[in-house]
Order: sequence, then C-alpha cells, then structure tokens
Amino acid sequence: MKRQRAQDLRAAVDRLPLGTRQNMLKGLETNNIIVGADGNVRGGRCPMMAASVGSSKVTGKPFARAWDAYAGVRFSRPATRHEIHTLRTMLEASIAMETDKPVDLTAAVSNLSLPREADIVETPPPADLKAAIAAHMASKERSCAAERAKALRGRSAQERPDTGESDRTEELEGRHGWAWLRPFRRFDDFERAVHQLEEAERAGLAAYSADGESGETLTDGRGQLFGTPSGGY
Repeated sequence: MKRQRAQDLRAAVDRLPLGTRQNMLKGLETNNIIVGADGNVRGGRCPMMAASVGSSKVTGKPFARAWDAYAGVRFSRPATRHEIHTLRTMLEASIAMETDKPVDLTAAVSNLSLPREADIVETPPPADLKAAIAAHMASKERSCAAERAKALRGRSAQERPDTGESDRTEELEGRHGWAWLRPFRRFDDFERAVHQLEEAERAGLAAYSADGESGETLTDGRGQLFGTPSGGY
C-alpha cells in the first residue's frame, strides 16, 4: 500500500511542468513544508505553495492529492524528514531525466579503443608493497613458531614421567627415625600425640638419670637410648 502511494506521488511529480518542479525543489530548502493543507498560521507551506509559480488548479490538485495520500494524513502537520527526502529525490530524478542529454551509444562505441596485447605491460608492484608483504610473512612465521614452542612446553609438562619421589612412605616407613610423628587430620589429635611423646621423653630421661646413678644404660632393642630422638637435639 505504501509502495503504491509512492508510485502515485512519483507519477504526479512527473506530470508537473519542468519550471514547477525546479522551483519546488528550491522551495523545499527555504520553507517549512507541511502535509494535509496548503498552509498554516505558523508559516508552513505545502510543496506546491513553496514552488511559488502560481500554478493552476489543474496541475496543482493531482500533486496535492498524491502528496497528502503518501503522507497518510487527514489534518495538517509538519512533513517528516523522510517524507521531504523522498519528495526531493523524486524531483531530482524527474528533472534529471528531462534535462540530461541522451547518450549517443553509436558514437561512444565507435570512439572506444581497446589496448593491443603488445601495449599491455605488467608493472611490478612497488618496492614498499614487497617490503610490507615480506614483513607480514616474517611476523606470521614468528607467531607460528611461538605457538609451536608453547604447545611443546605444554606437552612436555603433561608427559613428564612420575619418578615416585612425591610419596616415599611405603619405602621408608620401616626405617627407624625417618618419621617420628605421623600426620594428623585434627589439631587436637596432634596435641594429644605431642603430649604423649613429651611424657615418654620425660619418663625415658628420668629412667636414664636413675640408671646412670647405678652405672647402667637404658636402651631399646636397637641400641638407641630410650626416649631420645634418633636425630639428636
């Protein structure tokens, strides 16, 4: 529906005299264009009034009817920017079709000359373009090398063999003095174990002192002084 109204407006524009179209195009730039009426108290004017050529009702009414139908109004209001732009485009195209000289295709084809193959010389690209291409390729190669090195580093880190040094509990748990206190999950269990160790140490020192007075040495089954850590103090 909107397309049909636009086509009707273009047809009404083409039926206007050339002078009216030219003056209307100028009037769009210097007047407040409205739709739905010839003019209003605020100085607004319809495109036909803006042309200011005193056109007759025979030529003015069809255009005014098509202009109001295109805007889809019943009452007067200012024309929108889109509506003015559409009318300006139609006027410019209609004026150009009537004022531009037609092109003589026969003369244009006869004057057309194509270059001979011998005259076509391939010109090498400028030196700066070659340098830019070389620099781009070098930068691309450096980026690829960096990506490959990063991938190799990540792969070597993932494929690093397990040496078994992270946990040697099974190997060394039977060796005396390797671990004098086992790990605890609760702090109160740790304090209880430390307290028992201190009690055992005090008992061993007391026994060692009493036995020292009697001339005997108290040791455990491995020859280690009872109550004394294997690493010493």
